Amino acid sequence: MKFNLELNTNSVKNIIDSLKFTQENINKLISKALKDLAEKGISYIYENLSLYGLGGTSIPDTVRMVKVSDTHYRLVATGKQFNNGLCQAVLMEFGTGVKGQEQPHPEAGQEGYSYNVNNHDKGWWYPTTEYDSNWTKKVLENGDMIAFTRGLPSRPFMYKTREQLSIEIESVLRTYIRELM
Repeated sequence: MKFNLELNTNSVKNIIDSLKFTQENINKLISKALKDLAEKGISYIYENLSLYGLGGTSIPDTVRMVKVSDTHYRLVATGKQFNNGLCQAVLMEFGTGVKGQEQPHPEAGQEGYSYNVNNHDKGWWYPTTEYDSNWTKKVLENGDMIAFTRGLPSRPFMYKTREQLSIEIESVLRTYIRELM
């Protein structure tokens, strides 16, 4: 058997065209894989919200996938927005006050998140409504309703979602890489 390799302008052009085609296919498959992972992430977020008892909050209504580009998807969950610029999802993810400090988020320090910033070591009263399930609520003489809290423990539903997706990445990519073969 004899092997001949022709090197000329046409053969080099064919190789370059073949590589461009392969690169385009790789980019398309990466985009599909990322979208697939983002969709799995949405499912995991819902599962984790339920796991942490947050399914009945306003957070599930705000979960969404944002396509930033073909190779960049963002998973978003906000919940109720507060006047101070915080959103319910961040408070639930990281926790607050003494309880948050006792049961902190795995990456609180890394993210610069602080607990018990107002030194409410024993807890604090907050304004509320009759729909609040906190058993400590009471009505003041002026008719305002307040309830007592020591904060919230961390319920890291997004962190857990990221951990779950990091386990899935390899198998999802393998599935799409097989399409190239």
